[in-house]
Amino acid sequence: MAKNTQESTRKNEQKNAQHDAPKNTQGRRAASQRRRGLFHTIAIGAEAGWAKKHITLAEEPQGMRHGIQVGDGADPTARPIRMLAVGDSMIAGCGTSDQSMGLIPQIAGLMSQRLGVPVEWRTDAKLGATIRRVRYRQLAKLEPSSSSENTASENPVSASTSPADDAAAADATAANTTAGATAHEQAHEPVEQSPINESRDFDVIVIGAGSNDIMARRKTEEWSEELGECIRIAKRHASHVAVLSCGQLFTIPSLGKALRADLERLCNEQEAASQAVCDAAGAVYLDMIHEELHSDDFWFWCGDQFHPSAEGYRVLAHHCTDAMPKEWLDGLRNR
Repeated sequence: MAKNTQESTRKNEQKNAQHDAPKNTQGRRAASQRRRGLFHTIAIGAEAGWAKKHITLAEEPQGMRHGIQVGDGADPTARPIRMLAVGDSMIAGCGTSDQSMGLIPQIAGLMSQRLGVPVEWRTDAKLGATIRRVRYRQLAKLEPSSSSENTASENPVSASTSPADDAAAADATAANTTAGATAHEQAHEPVEQSPINESRDFDVIVIGAGSNDIMARRKTEEWSEELGECIRIAKRHASHVAVLSCGQLFTIPSLGKALRADLERLCNEQEAASQAVCDAAGAVYLDMIHEELHSDDFWFWCGDQFHPSAEGYRVLAHHCTDAMPKEWLDGLRNR
């Protein structure tokens, strides 16, 4: 009798152990995943801290922030297409020695070559700019009703609760988070502010931002709202609007592996949101996030190993121009 009871107890214990085994395995896996997630978060923070301390970014280059490009085969006597570009360091040409070697002049030259007419370009850009700065401090200059407010908001002491000051605060946040390397960006005002107030209407406006919003961990919903407003403002002053995606932050050689992986995830999220906003608002999205730009080659980067070089911008300009739909370019040609 006792022997049968012991045997029954043993079988029940084995049965219970077999029943609980999957639960125990799942629990161990979950615990392991949590540990890996924690280690990954710690690694991201450590790499961001290192970047903040050790990376010195290229400043905005000297030179004129406006000009005219006449591409090969273009009629120099034709009425030029007028293009304004607003945004962050890529629009400002950071990584080059002169503004003329930056992204926008090179895009203008390629557009002129394709369209057969000169392209007059100008930029209003700032190292470290977020989408809020683009909206409240750059595109706002195109709006007559906001010109006086915008001028006052350039003084960070005045109008402390204005949207423009929120933009400055957002820039400061971007400058001190994620990559960390943008910590000194707010100290560098543009060498020459583009005189866009001389005219408020253009044939095409290019909006280039997003990298600093990712660095600031801006929520996708906030990004989408601000980008949509920027496009709406731009469309009041140009028949054609293009949005340039954020840079390939996850390929920047000066950043650590864990940080780059996290930045790629955030870039992908912003990419999907931006495409949806552009589709809804009638803007062209120049998506460079996963284009093959040769960013794994040393010549693509300037000395700070953070921004493209003049040659890197040349490659990027070709890809941006190739991404412009034919019917969109035809509309510019027939304006």
